[in-house]
Amino acid sequence: TCRALDSMGVDIGFVQETKLMGGIYTRRLRGYTILASDAPSAHQGGVALIYREQHDLYEVEETKVWHPNLLSFQLVTGVDRYFVVGCYIPPSDLSVLEHIQTAWEQCPKGYKPMLIGDLNINLDVPRDERDETIAEQCDDWGLSDMSRHFHTRHGRRTKGRWTWRMRRGRRWVSSQPDYFMAQEGDRRRLRPLTMTLITVQW
Repeated sequence: TCRALDSMGVDIGFVQETKLMGGIYTRRLRGYTILASDAPSAHQGGVALIYREQHDLYEVEETKVWHPNLLSFQLVTGVDRYFVVGCYIPPSDLSVLEHIQTAWEQCPKGYKPMLIGDLNINLDVPRDERDETIAEQCDDWGLSDMSRHFHTRHGRRTKGRWTWRMRRGRRWVSSQPDYFMAQEGDRRRLRPLTMTLITVQW
């Protein structure tokens, strides 16, 4: 993952489904610092933050792992300060949302909050009570999908917007479970920032 991020010129990456256990993982590689949670099992979950510690344009501060599928960090860039909460919400579990709420409430005064990661939901079309609960919470926080702020590549294989797809039989199934969300008033500030901050499925 570090090699891929380095080749793309990505400065900060939030990685999900890392499945790392026992605190056994590489802490530094190819100029990146790595912070990972202990996954609840070898088959599911776990998140990690990968970032360049020495950078002229930003600083990453106050990193904290709150839960096997949740971490946060403060991103200082120029005069802007962001409180970023990165999460992975498994499709069959909603308990992570309570931990996200706890972390969200720790956003320092003067910081712009952001939520990134895999929510395993299509916010535009909630399918069930679980999806509606997540969508309502994001609405309560005043969050908007910043992914739609950026142009996507168009072509035969990249039609539409999706962050996940797989082939089932003779057809492709796609969705947008991964989101980059912030408050609507911060939209104009995110274009230079989000070009180098991405979420990755392990």
